[in-house]
Amino acid sequence: MTGTPQSCTCQTCVDACYRKPGWFLPGEAENVAKFLGLSLEETFRKYLAIDWWAGKGDLNLISPAVVPSSQDAMLLRLLERTEQGASELAKVIREQEARIKNTGGLLDSTLFASGAPGTRFRWTPTGRCIFLKNDRCSIHKVKPYECQTGFHDPTKVKKRLSHKQVAMKWKTEKWQKQCQDLLDGIKSHVSATNAGLAKQNTFLKKTRSKRKASPSSIST
Repeated sequence: MTGTPQSCTCQTCVDACYRKPGWFLPGEAENVAKFLGLSLEETFRKYLAIDWWAGKGDLNLISPAVVPSSQDAMLLRLLERTEQGASELAKVIREQEARIKNTGGLLDSTLFASGAPGTRFRWTPTGRCIFLKNDRCSIHKVKPYECQTGFHDPTKVKKRLSHKQVAMKWKTEKWQKQCQDLLDGIKSHVSATNAGLAKQNTFLKKTRSKRKASPSSIST
């Protein structure tokens, strides 16, 4: 096996990208936004999600979004078979359909499961990292800390933070607020877009009504 923790592209490391994305350290998502030429809010809406660490009060943190695996798809089908599950699933689908529409159809239509861009993970999702393209990381230069340090050969990794230690780095008011602000920004974006669409529809209806009432539209 060759490579370094930062550069390895062996199948073992690529397979990890198909299971679940690694976590960012605080401040790293901004580097991704800059790399993509987008604002952090746009990057979150299109490519990132909020994951969490369960403990004495859940900690929110930023992660790449997930393209659901067949396992998640199966879980969705099971949810549909219960009344409560079907209701919850319908809510998720409505949210994601609206988000796909409002981002110009940039999101994969299968992103109805937990881990979709611009959402908070509803459970622990498994699936391909949204940045994995043709088995290569499309944000390699600015990929998450856990992706930079995760490696199939632990003897080559001198020191790295554990999963819990990475989560604890987010345990400040500043970073928890950032996560919440991103989620709130999505709600505002969707609301503003829906308001704009409603205004546009009202204008079109009035225009059609005027055309119907116009004498020029009446045949002689």
